[in-house]
Amino acid sequence: MNATPGRDFLGPRSVAFWTVAAGIAAVVGLVISLLQFGSSPSPRTTPSPLSTTKRASRTPTAGNTPSTSTGGPATPVWSGPISIGNGIDFDSRPPASGSNNLEYDGTFLFSNDLLQIAAWTKSFMPSRDQCNVWVQTHPGNQVLSETGTGYCLLTGQGHTAYLQITSINPDVAGGTVHARAIVWRP
Repeated sequence: MNATPGRDFLGPRSVAFWTVAAGIAAVVGLVISLLQFGSSPSPRTTPSPLSTTKRASRTPTAGNTPSTSTGGPATPVWSGPISIGNGIDFDSRPPASGSNNLEYDGTFLFSNDLLQIAAWTKSFMPSRDQCNVWVQTHPGNQVLSETGTGYCLLTGQGHTAYLQITSINPDVAGGTVHARAIVWRP
């Protein structure tokens, strides 16, 4: 077999050269794919409900029409106007007089041992998770009621709720608080 100088593609030296060249090409390809797609495959995730849910405004719903929903935990199950005098149960849909009462005595909002309440001190309406953490880290059964103030609640059945007082009428039923409320799933 006569080999032409410079054209011996199958000789021992050429085979070694092409083996090394192929190895380098493979390493370069691997590095490029890792840089482009990450160092390891990650599981596919879906966005959290908070990232896909629009933040609620200071007023949970427009107008006086309450609304209900059956979505995930960050989705409100009810929102609308409420009146608190002799008690309201936030575990009912819509909230109504009941056993897990939040009551108003003319000065304070207070509750039985099953419901926790905390005044929300931030200038924005909280998300469900923010309100839930706030009421668990600042629990109470009685707070001073003031027009414009927001409150986070945790009910006996685990619902997180936020209410903002829109007005207080001292002449109705020994004092009545009017508020906008939003209730989320447990």
